[in-house]
Amino acid sequence: MNPSNHRRHPRAPFREMVRLSWEDSAGHRRTARGKAVDRSKSGLMLETTEAIETRMFVQVQVERYGLVGMACVRHCAQKGLRYVVGLEFALDVRWKDELEPVAGSG
Repeated sequence: MNPSNHRRHPRAPFREMVRLSWEDSAGHRRTARGKAVDRSKSGLMLETTEAIETRMFVQVQVERYGLVGMACVRHCAQKGLRYVVGLEFALDVRWKDELEPVAGSG
């Protein structure tokens, strides 16, 4: 195991559009779209144009695969004009090696 990578589950590349929604600390309903970079059983990393506060719970939707779940923002760092956001799912997700898109969503 790489000593700099102490993750519970291995990551795999995942290039899909993700929709996020949450209520910010001021109580305002927020939404954003992002591009997933990678995923694991316990999380997802994505890039978005919106900064999201850490420890915020967000609803995650990957429409093409019919995935909807809750996740906690573990980190959010600016990278140029975008933000890299690390999410940890409230429950582990059972990913298949070859996910099948939902009919009619491509």
